[in-house]
Parts: sequence; structure tokens; C-alpha cells
Amino acid sequence: LSMIPHLDVISFRLDEPLRAVVNFGVSRVRFMAPVTPGSFIRMRKKLTQLHDMENGWQLDCRMRIEIRDHKNAALVADTATRLLR
Repeated sequence: LSMIPHLDVISFRLDEPLRAVVNFGVSRVRFMAPVTPGSFIRMRKKLTQLHDMENGWQLDCRMRIEIRDHKNAALVADTATRLLR
């Protein structure tokens, strides 16, 4: 779970300037497998919902942390991020 901000690189582009980007929280987390030291991991991010708000947008995403050569994901989390204009 602590790796999500580190692995979450810019995955979209906005042509409009933003006042702030706020981590609005995590609504659901499932730890499905342990990540052992030295494991190679990657994160997949899927936009599940986009809310248009008066002062910006809220992005709801599903984050999935995968371990190389493992069938199951290590973690699946539903997150919310607010982009304020």
C-alpha cells in the first residue's frame, strides 16, 4: 500500500492548469499475497469513474500491484484523487 504513491507516475495529461492535486483516500484495500524482499513488482491503474465537480474533478481508480511470476495480485485498492482548478 505504501508503494502506490511511488509507483503512480503521471498516467494522464491535462491541458488546463491545476491549483492542487489531493489524495482523497482509499475506499477499499485487499491484501492478497505477501511481497517478499527482492521481488519485482509493477502497478496497473484503471480509471473506474470520473466525477465532474464545480471546482475540478474526482478520479476514482483501481490500483493493482502485481508480482512477477505470480498468478495473483499482491494488492488491489480503490483510490480517489481530486484535481482542483
